[in-house]
Amino acid sequence: MNQLASNGIHLLGTRLAAIGALVQEMAPAVAAQALGYTPECAEDHATQAGAPWATYASHRRQPPTP
Repeated sequence: MNQLASNGIHLLGTRLAAIGALVQEMAPAVAAQALGYTPECAEDHATQAGAPWATYASHRRQPPTP
């Protein structure tokens, strides 16, 4: 980690970008549990990333109808 920082990689920004991308791909509550965040914190990241939980269900793939 120190080597990354010494080479100019902004670790906090990288971590925030990673959780922002993750909560766009999965439910923030699930991401929070996997990463040890509170659900409220993950929801805040999702809102900042433009993907709040309220829109997650509509993006889920529907099973094919027989």
